[in-house]
Amino acid sequence: MLLESEILFTQDEITQIENFAKNNPIYKNEFIFSVGNDIKTLLKISFKNNLLLAKGNLFTGFEHIHHRHEFWTIDPTFKDNPSRFNKNSIPFLDYIKIADDIFHSNNLKIEKNKRPELFDLYIGYREDSNKTVTEYKLLTYKNSKVIHALFPTDKKNNTKSPNKFKYKRGFVTIENISNDELIKIPYLDLNQKIKYMMLIHKIRNQNIEKAILIIHDEKGQASHKVDFDERTIDGFESQTHELFYYQYHELTAFEDFILKTEKQISK
Repeated sequence: MLLESEILFTQDEITQIENFAKNNPIYKNEFIFSVGNDIKTLLKISFKNNLLLAKGNLFTGFEHIHHRHEFWTIDPTFKDNPSRFNKNSIPFLDYIKIADDIFHSNNLKIEKNKRPELFDLYIGYREDSNKTVTEYKLLTYKNSKVIHALFPTDKKNNTKSPNKFKYKRGFVTIENISNDELIKIPYLDLNQKIKYMMLIHKIRNQNIEKAILIIHDEKGQASHKVDFDERTIDGFESQTHELFYYQYHELTAFEDFILKTEKQISK
């Protein structure tokens, strides 16, 4: 049974992707990629096994793999904690190469396939660009070479959070107000509502930064605040580096404080 709201390729779309691939073998060339907005746009043909990677959407194909499993994704819409590719992966190049290596009859796993009516499942190992060996799962549409999904089986590349931390980091933003700087780090609940906001206020003329936890009510509105820390401004090469740090780095000190504050509120 399909998951609620799941949109997969239809059999007709699979056939269109396959026919397009037959007429355009140039997409096997390592440095040639297709572009397009249609979900069935063929992006790449694998060199060894003629696997077909189409654009897809959040539920299937390249877009699904990229939004759900890419290390640098900041899409908070997935309620679970999907496994991530290593941070050195290059999506357009690596996805199709990894899939090509995993697609082998010895890796076909019939008994572990939870949706055999829709997909064929392959599980195998591959040495990554960082010289570590990783196990991957590849799902292709039943009896075809159209890729549905590809992902590492473990979560060794995932950013770590404290145990029992149930919130997802949303999109981090930076605001410049006069000479000051406000960094906003939102944490979303399972309904995609902001539950907490860690606000870092950089006061340049005093060379200090204050971290404040803003607590939001059930309607997502800021209700009250709790001071976290004050220190000398932490220097970054640029605001871009700063934004990347707070978006992707492990922020366990902030997240531990959120858990501690939540526990105190519940008493």
